[in-house]
Amino acid sequence: MRGVGLFVGIALVLVPTAMTAAEKGKVSAVTLSDDDFSHGQLVQINDERRPFRFDYWDFKPEFQALTTPEGGQGGGYSLESMVIAALEISDQKIAVDFDSEGDCFVAWGDKEELRVVARIVLRITSDNDYAKMVMKHAVARGYFE
Repeated sequence: MRGVGLFVGIALVLVPTAMTAAEKGKVSAVTLSDDDFSHGQLVQINDERRPFRFDYWDFKPEFQALTTPEGGQGGGYSLESMVIAALEISDQKIAVDFDSEGDCFVAWGDKEELRVVARIVLRITSDNDYAKMVMKHAVARGYFE
């Protein structure tokens, strides 16, 4: 599902631009009380197994310049590979599903698991040395995109 995030007071509401029949009625507002998700978008989904989704789409030219020489696509697929590598390196075991697109990183899970992912995304996108380290790990393991 694609949508536009709107802030209404302190609640983030996803206004879908296209929605499948299965997705109708599954989107609701999420009140954000901290900064862990401020660099992306947290959406609550009425799904018991994966109640939240975290989206990130603010890919800077510097991120693309860092990832494309290593064969990365420079967007959601590259970031997903790097997040997986960061989780492996830190030996963190969390139950998160990924569903990234070329222009958007997407992770599904509970709020606390996505808080871990959001912090990793922030570190990757703001710390070049860390980004290079996790990218190198993903390249070596053969799953960097």
